[in-house]
Amino acid sequence: WQLTYIPPGTTSTERALDLTGKSVTLLLRDKERQQVPVETSTGGGSELVITNSTDGLVTYNPSSTQDLLADRGPYSSRFQVRDAAGKQVFAPSGTPDIWTIHRA
Repeated sequence: WQLTYIPPGTTSTERALDLTGKSVTLLLRDKERQQVPVETSTGGGSELVITNSTDGLVTYNPSSTQDLLADRGPYSSRFQVRDAAGKQVFAPSGTPDIWTIHRA
């Protein structure tokens, strides 16, 4: 995903959210609004990784076949971005994205 924003006071094109020095958390909930655990540590094996800070790119790779199941969906998702001072923003900033999982 590329996390983007529209600069305040404008209606211009979205711009990449610079993630340099920031932490990103994926807030993922199933249809019962139960939180789906997502590993976001900085060590190896993390499910959520910032792949390009300046371009706002993150990658989510579920580590378990139990993370995303068709019968637990649809899922709602938002990314929480927090800087060192604790200021946070969400992407999307409004209604969460909806993920529909299809059986293989």
